[in-house]
Amino acid sequence: MIIDNCKCKKGQVFTLFAIALIILFFVSYDVYSIVQDRYAVRTRISTMDNFLFSLEKNLERQVYTSGFRILFLAED
Repeated sequence: MIIDNCKCKKGQVFTLFAIALIILFFVSYDVYSIVQDRYAVRTRISTMDNFLFSLEKNLERQVYTSGFRILFLAED
């Protein structure tokens, strides 16, 4: 049984192409997951920044309200 040399070369090229394609899929999936992680971190940072801004904005009013309530309860 003699194997044709041309068929053997085509099989090798196809195998290398399939391996390269699988490696490309794995690399693209890793890059996609890194980008998604970065987006999640960016969203968390934005949420915490908005929370801190709201806290600083309302802090004076909250201190005034709690002080008023403490004085009102201390009179009773």
